[in-house]
Amino acid sequence: MKDQKNRDVLTRVYRLVEKFEVPPKIIYEDEAGKYFDEALKDCKEIIEEFRGNQFAWSLCMGVYEAIGERFKAANEFPLKDRRTEPVQERFI
Repeated sequence: MKDQKNRDVLTRVYRLVEKFEVPPKIIYEDEAGKYFDEALKDCKEIIEEFRGNQFAWSLCMGVYEAIGERFKAANEFPLKDRRTEPVQERFI
């Protein structure tokens, strides 16, 4: 690879994939939201760091999409809304 910045982009994207390649088992919508917020934050950091680099933008968007597809394959839908879950009473 001729351009060091592109090499740096690939290094960061590789770490992104490593971090999110195994999706967690999640049953609640709010937990899924936190998971995807973190993935998006990491993607945005790479895109901002390499602003104007088309590889950074395209690779991050592709990885984010793949994270979503892998998450769907690993979890059962629909996810539950924690706010509407019945509260189990505990008796002592």
